[in-house]
Amino acid sequence: MSQASTVRLEIHSPIAEIVLDRPRQRNAVNSQMLDDLEAALDATAHDDDVRVVLIRAEGPAFCAGNDMKERAGFTVEQVSARRSRGHDVLNALESHPRPCIAVVQGAAVAAGVELSLCCDFILAGESATFRYPEGVRGPGAGTRRLPQRVGKAIAKELLYTGRIIDAHEAERLGLVNHALPDDQLLDRAREMAATIARGRSVALSLTKRGIDTGIEPSPADAMRLEQEALNAALRFQEERRAHPAQAGETA
Repeated sequence: MSQASTVRLEIHSPIAEIVLDRPRQRNAVNSQMLDDLEAALDATAHDDDVRVVLIRAEGPAFCAGNDMKERAGFTVEQVSARRSRGHDVLNALESHPRPCIAVVQGAAVAAGVELSLCCDFILAGESATFRYPEGVRGPGAGTRRLPQRVGKAIAKELLYTGRIIDAHEAERLGLVNHALPDDQLLDRAREMAATIARGRSVALSLTKRGIDTGIEPSPADAMRLEQEALNAALRFQEERRAHPAQAGETA
């Protein structure tokens, strides 16, 4: 990772903490963050002394989603390529050989929710909120992982409406494992990580792989359909900008 890294890696064996570190931008995901996050994931995946990984964030927000300022000048092709790149990094987190715990405080929006869902489970502070604005922006990455966590009906409600849910509702829905006071969140996460780290590394990795492969028979197909839906939405948006009258839009 570069000196201007957007992600901080802190290793206190056997626990590693990957910290999103763009607090002034509410930890919005840009291309640099994807590169830095991938580097941190690779480093921890190949460190035999690491048994558990915490994913957390600096500042009052966990992650406000993708950096829309960076994407403002992108073409449809560039947005699609950027989304594919994001999927690759999220998949690297989801398939990480070590147990990964998301530690969420403040807002998690769109890609921020997705980032947390790629972890094995989520611990949330009482300040945490979760929102997928898919009903406004068009299909994103929530159509595969969110239903697996909360069920199809609740996932559709959250994706269609884009409504915000707080930490306690997220706990009731099964999106997060525990909602905790903010001032206890990190300590409790570290305590849980320490408990998990007492297990044998091989046993933890095999248990994780066994559970994940048992309930996800074809994630590649789901990801392909997700990407097709996104591409269709991007094409529609491009056509609407080029021909607003034909799309039933007013200037």
